Amino acid sequence: MVNEACGVVFIASGAFHAAAAAAAAKSIRATNPWLAIDLFTDVETKSELFDRVVKIANGHLRSKVDYLAASRFERTLYLD
Repeated sequence: MVNEACGVVFIASGAFHAAAAAAAAKSIRATNPWLAIDLFTDVETKSELFDRVVKIANGHLRSKVDYLAASRFERTLYLD
């Protein structure tokens, strides 16, 4: 059962970083299946690894500053 109060957030711009986020999410799913995982990205992503994928509008070098505050979790682990 996924715990919706706590979760992991990835903010990834570009295909390279989105793929790295997917690889990390796979590891999280294997070791912590109860954690929800959200991805903010400017890349079209359809993956069962993420509970939510949010499209970044006008991504830039520091998109994490814009989107980290948009976490839906009470307790967020941000992985960069």
